[in-house]
Amino acid sequence: MKKHPSIITAAVLLLAIICVAITSKYNSSRFVNEVSIPFQANWVYNWDGEKQQPLACIPANLSDGKKKGQNLYLSTSLPDFKTEGPILLLRTSFQKIKVFIDDEPCYEYGFSKREHMGKTVGSGYHFVKLPFDFAGKKLTVVFNSDYNDNGIINEIRIGSLSGHIIYILKSGFLTFAIPIFLFIISIIMFFLFVPIAYFKQIKPDVIY
Repeated sequence: MKKHPSIITAAVLLLAIICVAITSKYNSSRFVNEVSIPFQANWVYNWDGEKQQPLACIPANLSDGKKKGQNLYLSTSLPDFKTEGPILLLRTSFQKIKVFIDDEPCYEYGFSKREHMGKTVGSGYHFVKLPFDFAGKKLTVVFNSDYNDNGIINEIRIGSLSGHIIYILKSGFLTFAIPIFLFIISIIMFFLFVPIAYFKQIKPDVIY
């Protein structure tokens, strides 16, 4: 029987060569000093029409199961933190979000139906770019959800974009790795289906 090289093996090797070629173009040392640290500050919070209260720590769950559709306001002063391209990282749990710096809006997601699919927003990470002179300014984050459990506050971090991305990848490696692996395999199999079917028609002696 005439031997033929495995198309799948060749495709995997080609993918590996492409990945090495892409990563070799970037200097990995640029990520060494990138940071993403928990933003533990003197937070205060309040619901619509209620008095401000100090927040002991973050993460926290401030919901009593009766806050559906209400705004939860979380406020503090931004620290004197030095990094290139400062970014605030927030994670929401089925919540809409608005961010204000000195009462000026700088970020919003979920309040417009065009920004998400379905009747409600999902959970996700949000990267909020801070101005270069943010130190000492008032930060206000507004959460709102269409669910009764509306008071979930996940960890808030401050740092650089690449630092946050590295943190997300490290903290949820399997969550990201498995779907990406399955996606790559599905793409490979999709593009290999046509040539495999073609060879099977004209080369009936080839075993796959």
